[in-house]
Amino acid sequence: MPKRKLGELDGPQRSGEKARKMSMKAIRLGVKFDQGVQIITKGLKTARGFERQKLSRREKTARSDNNRITLIKLGEEIEALKVWNF
Repeated sequence: MPKRKLGELDGPQRSGEKARKMSMKAIRLGVKFDQGVQIITKGLKTARGFERQKLSRREKTARSDNNRITLIKLGEEIEALKVWNF
């Protein structure tokens, strides 16, 4: 006995119904994608804050040790961190 195709199980559908179902799926997918982007953006902002705190702590230590090379490198990293706008 041959297997039935998925379309046969659902019964006959009009092309308008099928197009509407596909457009609803596309809308739902778009909403889920946007929500995912927002969650990732929020996480990256939080990570940037933690990274900035870590760099500030290292900068403070470098200042107390009078380590100019490390201060220059940390200054460049802090400037690069400021460039990232999420």
